[in-house]
Amino acid sequence: MESAQPPLVSYEDREGAIKSFWARLINMNFKIRTAPVAQRSLEFTSQLYFDDGLTDRVHADPPYAAKGPRTARNRHDWIFRRGGDQLMLAPTTVADGYAAAFAIGLQLP
Repeated sequence: MESAQPPLVSYEDREGAIKSFWARLINMNFKIRTAPVAQRSLEFTSQLYFDDGLTDRVHADPPYAAKGPRTARNRHDWIFRRGGDQLMLAPTTVADGYAAAFAIGLQLP
């Protein structure tokens, strides 16, 4: 049975200390800020996700393939498990890579 915990990644820093962190997913972070209205502005931050199959295909090619297989999966990520399936991009192949669109609507006061 596969663990629901993402893999722990460790590395040695410049001073020789071992640092560890939980591996996260490949995702796209974004922020929307409104112009100040009546001395108030609003800010919304979120992230968009990619299908694991697409990410696997991208990571099979250079330069990513040199790092070996990825270990973080959508189902392992604690943020993704809290609604990430509603924030999935569906990229299509274009001449120089991939393209996707994602509509975002905000209800402003």
